[in-house]
Amino acid sequence: MRAEGNSSVTELKTSRDANAKNERIIGMEPVYENGFFYVNRAGCQQFIEEYEVFPNGRFIDLLDVVGYVPQCYGNGSQSNTRDIVREDLMRRQKIAQGLSQAGY
Repeated sequence: MRAEGNSSVTELKTSRDANAKNERIIGMEPVYENGFFYVNRAGCQQFIEEYEVFPNGRFIDLLDVVGYVPQCYGNGSQSNTRDIVREDLMRRQKIAQGLSQAGY
């Protein structure tokens, strides 16, 4: 998909499975669990409400939108999201041990 002018827009891949929304939301679990996602409580109350009652809530639209974030970083799979989180955790551990990213 192309936008007018010099910028381009890439269409996000969407699954047509009946459980696609839940899969995208669950794919973000490592990001949430490891604290890589910040939510400002003052302006994101609807998101927080969806998050707190998932999967039993009436709405999951905001959680679903956030589930597309991995596609903006690369391949967009759940395993890719886990890899991003794992790599960042390893980087943090090295820093905590006093090592640079080069390993010196």
